[in-house]
Amino acid sequence: MLRISTIFAIIIFAIFFIHFTFFSQVYSRLTQMRITVGMVVILFIILSVPYIQDSYFNWPHPLVFKLAKAISLLYLGFVSFLLFLSREEARKVFLFFDSSLGKPLVEFDYAQSCDIYTPNDPTSNFRNVKNVVLDVYVLAHLLGWFVKTLIFRDIVMLWGISIVFEFLEITFQHLLENLSECWWDHIIVDALGCNAIAMFVGMWVIKKAKLQKFHWFGHTIENENEKDNQQKSKPRFLSLSWFSQTWKNYHWDMFDSPKKFFAAIFLFSFAEISELNVFFMKYPLWIPPEHPLNPIRLIIFALSGVETIKEFYEYINTPNSKYHFQMYISFLVVIIETILGIKFGQGLYPRNMPTYIRNSWIIFFLVFGTSSFIHFYRKNKSLEKTSPKNPKEKF
Repeated sequence: MLRISTIFAIIIFAIFFIHFTFFSQVYSRLTQMRITVGMVVILFIILSVPYIQDSYFNWPHPLVFKLAKAISLLYLGFVSFLLFLSREEARKVFLFFDSSLGKPLVEFDYAQSCDIYTPNDPTSNFRNVKNVVLDVYVLAHLLGWFVKTLIFRDIVMLWGISIVFEFLEITFQHLLENLSECWWDHIIVDALGCNAIAMFVGMWVIKKAKLQKFHWFGHTIENENEKDNQQKSKPRFLSLSWFSQTWKNYHWDMFDSPKKFFAAIFLFSFAEISELNVFFMKYPLWIPPEHPLNPIRLIIFALSGVETIKEFYEYINTPNSKYHFQMYISFLVVIIETILGIKFGQGLYPRNMPTYIRNSWIIFFLVFGTSSFIHFYRKNKSLEKTSPKNPKEKF
């Protein structure tokens, strides 16, 4: 039996299609195409949501995460479509969304003047610091890291992502001037300023709202009975205990097994690469940082990221985990975006990576890989010594 909402949606779409069929001549050809694509997208979302896998989360409503999966699936199809186009053809595709696009970007170098104290400046004695702190992207930076905190929910993981990304900006600043920043911008404004404040506020919200926490590097499991009592002691709308269908706290000792270790490293790399893709896609495709397409992509990643991290954790730790759909979509999107960044960036970056940066990363990976191998080799040997041996059979 059809629901009333379904019948209502069918009637609305029927009216719109009748109107568009007989009165489309009042619109320009480009407007007609945009309306057509928009209707196809809406139809896809409406028809796919009832058949999409359920979510681990049920707040604010299970429908929200089903919509996120449908939208991220559409985005996966879009980036897959771009994969088979040339750079010039891909730029023309974005003209469909906004005819003002299609112009080369002017990259701004934030490291042009790194003096903290500027006594000779007529407007301010701290002109450079003022320009950075009052930049509109500082607010976006704060909001972005607040959302990351709600997604990863582990202060150690977040600090690692924050610090490593500052090194990645230094690594690739020879390719994109937009990644160039002053030393105090990297350390004080970004890492110890915006990132730290957003992480603190995010963790405070998680604590006060009693949301689930992800402990990627290991922790002591809290008393489940105590948590149940806390849950029952507050009204449902105050405790927000209904955020998830499960109340268990996570225990991930990443150094206990190679599987969990490489899973954490994979997730860490996934976060860093998805962040870099923002810069290496918008530059060759001529999408300005202030264009609405950039925050739209971030919203898609934010909505899908919450479910992705949860599904990935359950996939690693639970033998028969139920949900994997969003996780697979997100990983595929990041992989395809990375390929697009490499493909469309060919011939745009004439400068080679500085030798000292390349050698620094080589040394880091050698030390990291060797120490990890030694750690798990010793751990395996110690387990072999402590494990009971089978007595030899006697004949």
